[in-house]
Amino acid sequence: FPSHDIDKIAVLTGRNIRVETDMKRFRKVDKQSQVADISLLRQLTGWSPEVSITEGLERLLEFEGAR
Repeated sequence: FPSHDIDKIAVLTGRNIRVETDMKRFRKVDKQSQVADISLLRQLTGWSPEVSITEGLERLLEFEGAR
């Protein structure tokens, strides 16, 4: 998760989150983070998300009973 998403999870759960990265476990081909680009999907189908990342996280935490 990008750090701003980790911050959102921390706020929503009321917990401090510390992310540790062990660079010895990464291979040269591994990416440290990935971000979805839905522009092609939107262009081809007209689809766009109706739920924000924050709302999606809130729903997930509510469903899992983590809030």
